[in-house]
Amino acid sequence: MKKKLRLLAAFACNLAILALEARTILPLWDWGTLPFYTQDSNLFAAAACALAAVLQLRSLLNGKAFPRWARLLKYMAACCLTLTMLVVTLVLAPVYLGADGYRQLLLEEPALSLHLLCPLLTLASFLLFETEPALPRRAVALAVLPTLVYGAALGCLNGLGMFDGPYPFLRVHAQPPLASALWALAISGGAALIAWLIRLCADRKKFSLPGKN
Repeated sequence: MKKKLRLLAAFACNLAILALEARTILPLWDWGTLPFYTQDSNLFAAAACALAAVLQLRSLLNGKAFPRWARLLKYMAACCLTLTMLVVTLVLAPVYLGADGYRQLLLEEPALSLHLLCPLLTLASFLLFETEPALPRRAVALAVLPTLVYGAALGCLNGLGMFDGPYPFLRVHAQPPLASALWALAISGGAALIAWLIRLCADRKKFSLPGKN
């Protein structure tokens, strides 16, 4: 019973995430938004949650086990969205937008859903309800990979003069090389730390639902 309740809670959370993503991403959709990590991480999360919801429904109906690769995708999405939330909260809002940054990037829609609600709900659903099967050993490295690919691609495009930004710390010609290197180290290191901490919490903390096994 406990396992079914956890599975049902995870399914409900994924549907809620999909509803939030559809309400915010679809009206904003444009090819010009793809260079933004926020949009990319939320699209990735929407795909991961949609797959998870389908497979969780299958498990509820016929008892088939939830596959490890689907949990790995949800873990990667949770890591990417957590990085989005923390970069907005700790860097973009206070440093680049000043006193009004938090209102613009965290308290008004669609930013509220993209930067705060979806990341928190994705992380909570993964840690509290999607507790099995076990993640593979290479999970942390895989979770960091999307961020590294994104940073390398946008950094190169900025360096070649083919693109500007979209974030201030990616504008390599507008800052000293050392600043670009430090930003790259800080964000890649932060992504790795986030992935490691979420993996640690996932391995050690399981939410207990009422009922018998």
